[in-house]
Amino acid sequence: MKKSLTDLKAKWNEVERRRAFRIKLLDQECKLESIGFGDKLLEPLKHKKGEGKIKDISYLGMKLSCKLDFPVRKKIFLRLHFVLCDEEFSLKGKIVRKEERMDDIFYGIEFIELHHQDQQRLYQVIRKLELERKKK
Repeated sequence: MKKSLTDLKAKWNEVERRRAFRIKLLDQECKLESIGFGDKLLEPLKHKKGEGKIKDISYLGMKLSCKLDFPVRKKIFLRLHFVLCDEEFSLKGKIVRKEERMDDIFYGIEFIELHHQDQQRLYQVIRKLELERKKK
């Protein structure tokens, strides 16, 4: 019973993630810092900083490209800093997926511990960007 509830929750989360409106961005800069891991052996990587480019974003997460190579089989938590429409964001995220293509590494990041106000603000900025694009 517990396993089927876990499976249902995972499927529901996948549907919710896909329902969230995503907007593609043209390599929007994002600064990132590793802040925690699910494996004590990775602790030396804590506070490792880097930069990436946001490929797409929703109010639930983002797709990010960067040169840092994290072992995604372990839980990895990041602090992400970026600006959209003159609005600054500093959000916590968990890497949920990794794709490697040529020289780039792409990560699927799920925002976690997101305050409702930040989620609403991000949603409004994303909608604003979409409306501006439709006008062009």
